[in-house]
Amino acid sequence: MKNVTYINASAGSGKTYTLTHLLAKLIKDKEVKPEQVIMTTFSVKAANEMKEEAKKVLYESKQFDEATRIDQAMIGTIHSVAQAFIKKYWFFLGLSPDMAVMDEEDTKFYVSQSLSDLPTDKELGKLHGFCDEFDVQARWNSDKSGLDYDFWKEDIKNVITFTTNYEIADYKRSKQESLDYIRQFVNIKENPQFTEQELTEVVKEYEAFLETKGEGDENKKRKATLNGLKRGVKEPTIAWYAKMYGLLKKLKTIPPKSTQLRDKLASVWHWPVVYESQKEYIELLFDLAAKWNIAVH
Repeated sequence: MKNVTYINASAGSGKTYTLTHLLAKLIKDKEVKPEQVIMTTFSVKAANEMKEEAKKVLYESKQFDEATRIDQAMIGTIHSVAQAFIKKYWFFLGLSPDMAVMDEEDTKFYVSQSLSDLPTDKELGKLHGFCDEFDVQARWNSDKSGLDYDFWKEDIKNVITFTTNYEIADYKRSKQESLDYIRQFVNIKENPQFTEQELTEVVKEYEAFLETKGEGDENKKRKATLNGLKRGVKEPTIAWYAKMYGLLKKLKTIPPKSTQLRDKLASVWHWPVVYESQKEYIELLFDLAAKWNIAVH
């Protein structure tokens, strides 16, 4: 491509203003006719701002005819401009002239259906296990509640979006940078282990301790949480340890064994097992994204 000017600019730095005034100048200097302009952006709001601001600049320069002809310029979102070309040249492209951008709800449904067929039963088991291990809850503004076993779909969609936008051909570097990032928060030299007996003793000790604290609302909540944690003593997950730590640190003074466990759990998120679980998830995530890209191409 000839005569390409590349400007790298962050949000709020004045991209729309710069492009609009550049357009107006080109039209004023007779270097381009308004109806020859193709200008795209990501939002309808930004596209309208570009068009109106360009008109304003031309009106101020008494370029009234040119300002009126701005309406003939192809200024709009990427989707609207592409759709306009399809409607105009559909017979050359071998496409239907009635093509339209899929609405958000339909997009979510079809992408979700597509992703559902990606993982094998074994891979799906790993994803569900990760959800249990880290207690991945549904977002407050979703229509779900409790554990969100489809959490990984959103992560894959983000990977795919970046893949498309930046034309990424290989995930090797992306995968390595993701793993390097989580290693920053992991001290792999520490690996405290707790037996079922140790954890049971702590739970019993803390339970007896709470009995001495009366029947206030906060203490009732602590008892209910501890009662739920009893069931996970045999096979404690990372989420179990995190909840136990959250419970133990709520009171300044607690019994000896509870204090010892609390102090050890202060570094729960630095355990090697956390890194290994995250590492396995990241590798599976990129593998599934690669599989998805192969499927759609």
